[in-house]
Amino acid sequence: MKLGYLLTALASLCLATPTLAAELQCNPLGDLSYEGLAPATFVVKADVDRLHFQRDGGEDGDCPGTDASCEMRSYLVPGNPVVVTSQNGDYACATFTGGAPNFVSTSGWLAKNELEAFPPKPAESTWTGDWRQGDEQEIKIAMNPDGQLALDGYASWGAADPQRVANGGVNTGSIAGTVMIDKPDMVAFSLDVNGKPVAGANLKDDSTCAVKMWKMPPYLVVADNLACGGMNVTFTGVYAK
Repeated sequence: MKLGYLLTALASLCLATPTLAAELQCNPLGDLSYEGLAPATFVVKADVDRLHFQRDGGEDGDCPGTDASCEMRSYLVPGNPVVVTSQNGDYACATFTGGAPNFVSTSGWLAKNELEAFPPKPAESTWTGDWRQGDEQEIKIAMNPDGQLALDGYASWGAADPQRVANGGVNTGSIAGTVMIDKPDMVAFSLDVNGKPVAGANLKDDSTCAVKMWKMPPYLVVADNLACGGMNVTFTGVYAK
């Protein structure tokens, strides 16, 4: 897999991508949890008709590519925003999250020449709101008078499986408390022994819950270290409001 430090200041999709393994895969959840990664937001260009996501591999290992067999059924239209986390040659690993009521996320490879830099962030962009990804991840954020963010997040694994629900096999996790804004568009925190957020996050350390959040209008992007709840529970993902 290739992961990279995204150069968000560039209008083009220029990524410095050290090779971590021979096989290239689009894995946004793994990318976001990679220490040092800075995701970037792009939009589908106005002159594009439909931009289909492309899958990994293929029969001859030639996907993503120009062959129609590489195309997934899911596609985007001009103006749709995506969060890019890594690249594979002429393709970018990207995630799109739809709106209400389902907030479904779709990830795959997109042709880089069909994307352009996201427009400047609107002055009114804010951390606050009720953010969701799918049915099992939700983070509510409010702004306190002192400028700190008040977080109340819940995530689960297995809640969408009726059999697991019936058998009590649903795992859950939560994050709650107030955090300081480290940078204008990012916060990072860990939970202390009392479950209270403290500044700083090391996603390589699984001894306590560690979380990073990026404000990337229209999305909230989150990465954790898989230590914020029960087995398989994670807050990592691209959230829509």
